[in-house]
Amino acid sequence: MARKYYMMLFAVVFCTFVAQAQYEGCPSRPADSYSDGKGGPSLPAEIVKAFPQAQSVSKQEKWTAVYDGGKHLIGYAVYSKPASDGITGFAGETPLLIALDAEKKVVAVYLLECEETHFIVDKVLESTLLASWNGLTAKEARKKRVDAVSGATYTSNSIIQSMRAAMKKLAK
Repeated sequence: MARKYYMMLFAVVFCTFVAQAQYEGCPSRPADSYSDGKGGPSLPAEIVKAFPQAQSVSKQEKWTAVYDGGKHLIGYAVYSKPASDGITGFAGETPLLIALDAEKKVVAVYLLECEETHFIVDKVLESTLLASWNGLTAKEARKKRVDAVSGATYTSNSIIQSMRAAMKKLAK
């Protein structure tokens, strides 16, 4: 009887762990658009996260230019995809949004929705990996040697390669 009880307990704990690991992966990609609720423009939520003062955007060949309410350029948003298509971590691709200031220097790197598990993503997000490129131009960011995060090697190597792929298209 005790053996049966322990097997059932193990099954419940194991299934709970697996379900949680599959449910909580990469940061969820925010809603496809953000609206200020006052009839203002609808912007991609990840751009609003990167540039809270954003009021409008203009999609261009290499990036999306981001403007404030006064129509002043405040920066650029660069998606790693499609340049990073096919670059995979442990469980799939690791798409990025790279925020550049008006001088085209990296100010932040955001991991978008992906299939990596939460405990691996947490290791990456708790590390300094995503901030490694802050303050660099596209050319400098592409060439910078960045170490993978211990315990999240596949995922962090995928992020590093995705970043390089995105910066390669800008450094030309």
